[in-house]
Amino acid sequence: MPNNIITLKHKDFIHIIDNNNSYYGGSQLWFPQKLARKSACATIAAANTFCYLSITNEQYKALSPFTHNTINKSDYLNYMQEIYHYIMPIHLGNLSIGIPTLSNFRKKVYAYTNQRQIELNHYIFNQAWTLDNTYYYIESALTRNKPVILLNTYNPKLKSVEYTTNDDRHCCANFDKHWLTITELKLNEKQEPVISVSSWGHKVELELARIIIGGAFKAMIYFN
Repeated sequence: MPNNIITLKHKDFIHIIDNNNSYYGGSQLWFPQKLARKSACATIAAANTFCYLSITNEQYKALSPFTHNTINKSDYLNYMQEIYHYIMPIHLGNLSIGIPTLSNFRKKVYAYTNQRQIELNHYIFNQAWTLDNTYYYIESALTRNKPVILLNTYNPKLKSVEYTTNDDRHCCANFDKHWLTITELKLNEKQEPVISVSSWGHKVELELARIIIGGAFKAMIYFN
């Protein structure tokens, strides 16, 4: 594996501002709906990806109303609500199970892109989950300036992830049963692959091995 950082061209990804606060992509916690706050992580992964594609490629500009990656939080929340109508978690009464499969997620994604009259191709990771395979898949997407969407479920190694927020606060959150957006890939000082992801509105680093070793089901996809 090469010893360098592979990142999207916009290193601050989707830079969302709210007075003196700034965020690295959206957060499901901003939704006013209780069930959305609990389970709309796939909605956010899709919104972040659509927005990034729209501001970096003229071909995809109809995917979002934005032309620059610095966006006011209230404007981005309105956009999240629009995406939520298409990429909505599955509800069973008052219970939400999120979007549990990649096939269901793709179906909802194409419902939105077809409505916007945008043709997207998707590339699913379909190899063995090894460090080499996952590294080169993510590298291939990021070098094309395409974020990677990751789903992981039932992974005890991701139930308690410590990270530092954009305003230097120490936090700990559950990243299990969760959709994430991969924006960066690098090797740490031990020469172990590490990904940066957008989740909960923050940039978080995760060792790739934590994702590969655990989890009953995991999936990766990017759109081009």
